[in-house]
Amino acid sequence: MLAGAGAGWAADSANLQFTVPAPNPVQAGETLSLQALAINIGDTDWEIGTYYWAAEIYDLEENLVAKTEQRSPQERVAHGAVAAISLPFHVPDTMVGRRLYRIYLIKDNKQLLASELKPFRVLEKAIPEAPKAQDYRIEGNVTVSLKDSSRDKWKRPSGATTFNAVGKIKESSYLLNAYILHEPGKVFDPFIILMTYYAPWGTIYGGDISPALSEMSVNGQGMRGGMLEQKRGGWDWAILGGQTVESQPGTLTTNGRFARTLYGGKLGRQVVASVKTQLNYFLSADEVGSLSNDPKSPRYRGPTLAAQKNRGYGLGLSWEPVNKLKFLADYQKNDYDPGTAAGPASDTAYKVEARWERPLFKVKTYVQRAGPKFVAFGAPAIVGDRMTQYGALDLFPFAWYTLSLSLNQYQDNLDSDPNKLTTNQRLISTGHSFQFKTGTSLSLNYSMNTAKGKPATVLDNQSTTMGTGVSQSFGRHSAGLTYQLSSFKDKNGLADDLDTNTISFTSNFYMGDKNASFGVTQSQTKNKRDGSARSSLSVSPSLSMRLREPWTAQLWGAMTQSKNTSPTYPADTQMVSLNSEFTYTESKVTNWTLGLGVNKFDDKVAAAASYTEVVLSARYSYSF
Repeated sequence: MLAGAGAGWAADSANLQFTVPAPNPVQAGETLSLQALAINIGDTDWEIGTYYWAAEIYDLEENLVAKTEQRSPQERVAHGAVAAISLPFHVPDTMVGRRLYRIYLIKDNKQLLASELKPFRVLEKAIPEAPKAQDYRIEGNVTVSLKDSSRDKWKRPSGATTFNAVGKIKESSYLLNAYILHEPGKVFDPFIILMTYYAPWGTIYGGDISPALSEMSVNGQGMRGGMLEQKRGGWDWAILGGQTVESQPGTLTTNGRFARTLYGGKLGRQVVASVKTQLNYFLSADEVGSLSNDPKSPRYRGPTLAAQKNRGYGLGLSWEPVNKLKFLADYQKNDYDPGTAAGPASDTAYKVEARWERPLFKVKTYVQRAGPKFVAFGAPAIVGDRMTQYGALDLFPFAWYTLSLSLNQYQDNLDSDPNKLTTNQRLISTGHSFQFKTGTSLSLNYSMNTAKGKPATVLDNQSTTMGTGVSQSFGRHSAGLTYQLSSFKDKNGLADDLDTNTISFTSNFYMGDKNASFGVTQSQTKNKRDGSARSSLSVSPSLSMRLREPWTAQLWGAMTQSKNTSPTYPADTQMVSLNSEFTYTESKVTNWTLGLGVNKFDDKVAAAASYTEVVLSARYSYSF
């Protein structure tokens, strides 16, 4: 993914070094840490309150299933400095199997980074089987859990409620998933809400959704809200609304972040069998009432925070002259009001794309231009003042081999403003994938990302990434190993040169009525300028077994180490967690679980933060 550029007189840009899920695999009901490391390679600093990180969780079909909270670090990231984040994801008790995640870095309404989709695995807890829908039936399950620890002297219990339901009533069906957290001061926190209602007259989506109106209006922006889709004859339309950004209080010296809502709709028409047209409109604005203008309030907005607005309309055209050969064109005109003395601005964007799929190959290419003043709150990946060319080719010469090639490049400063840095950035990627009949999978990949400015004395860097992965299945057993090496070099010496290597191993074994898994991930980033290094290590073993009927047991642990030898931000911590759960299956639809765990956290830099605690938990699950 190419780094982004922001609006203004200087370019915002970032380079992603790595992302790691820890621990991996993770036990259902526990917290997964999604870690990322990036470099500020633009020519401006990232001020506190102007940027935030977030992550989204997807199923294997790349459908959005959950989001993390949006985190705004209270650190100013200078040009050339490193930014690190650890986003916690509270894994629902009922989640199981492989999932995908993607981490985003957003600054000033622009997406600076979006990682590739990467997998992690969730280990199943002993919960009654998920429901299966039948005609005129409502089925589901509910799980209620409670946890407390000795660290808080057993005075701060926390819990979670998971509710899943599916059903079918005549010709309509629905799906509902909710994961609600409970803790002192926040008794009801709907962390995940997903609802879909399918009916002959249309489809309703509610909760955490990721709608798409068009490429350059609303696309790739998750929200908590609702959407209605309907189709009649050759017409189709959709309307949606919800909150896209959470509010974040500021301080007396730094700005916070208003909550932001977005509303929109689209109307499509199938003109002939091969041609379809589409119109879209959206309106997005900051909610001034989400923060206070009183400096004494804990919800103070900050000294200079201004409410922003964005709206626009667009046209789309698709033509498929033959099966799997498609041409697409999009045009968008958006208005943007920053709420400051700079005043409103208006600009346009367009995209022309071609796709072609055949048994032996797949091709995708497009040209995209977003004007210097173009802003789209609902499509953060579309960055204004940028001309982009993209091409990708996948070849399938054999059933067991795939070759992937891609080129993605852009140039900004489209008005040739002498007061702005002109950036040329290019990402070249290649990948090889092998799938053998022996159950062996092998992947090899390489990418080179270069960024060069005019003048080059301000910006000239290169990042290369090489990786390999191998996995092997042995009947019901499986094991996999991945390795990635990334190198970042700033040819002007303005940013620190970094070398990063990441290695990960996962395995899963079935032994009669026992199931064991083991995972380990290690990453290290070395700063070649000052010799400092950041390193992390996570280890996660687990064992599930059937005891004497009706009892089952689960034992799992996790060890996470993090170290930074930087003299500016030194760190040296270790977290060890050992847990056990024993489940009594009362019937096919009901079970009870009791758990005992121990956590030990050591901080060698800030010793006062170290602690040891005993954790007790209980869970009740019921299927109906």
